[in-house]
Amino acid sequence: MKQIILGSIILLFAFSSKAQVIDKIDGIVDKKIILRSDIESQIQLLKSQGESYDNMHCEIFSQLAMGKLLVAQAAVDSVTVSGDEVEAELDRKINYYISITGSKEAFEEYYGKSIDELKTDFREDIKDQLIASRMRETVVGEIEVTPSEV
Repeated sequence: MKQIILGSIILLFAFSSKAQVIDKIDGIVDKKIILRSDIESQIQLLKSQGESYDNMHCEIFSQLAMGKLLVAQAAVDSVTVSGDEVEAELDRKINYYISITGSKEAFEEYYGKSIDELKTDFREDIKDQLIASRMRETVVGEIEVTPSEV
């Protein structure tokens, strides 16, 4: 029995010493994590649209962190969005990307998934984006700026 345990420990050590980092947590906001892969996928999306600028990583991290802060505050303030709003936004974004790639088939081939699978993957993110947007409107909507202040 001792040999099996010792062998298991050695085997575990051998595998752990060659382990590769698959993803990394770049930040945590109200128990929600910001993964390096989330930031990298946003960077790739912007680059595919022809955008590129210095400090892209920092800018996207800031946007994701602010979005998570707004979602956390929205939960406190009971700000919500309906399932129909989420589905409509999903459809709008998918149709936009289909128009960029040229066809539904090209879009699915690019991502390696069907549209239904992509909708499942992005549904929670879209919901959070809509909630953050609604919360931002709630916060900013109360601010009045005069022309002289501008």
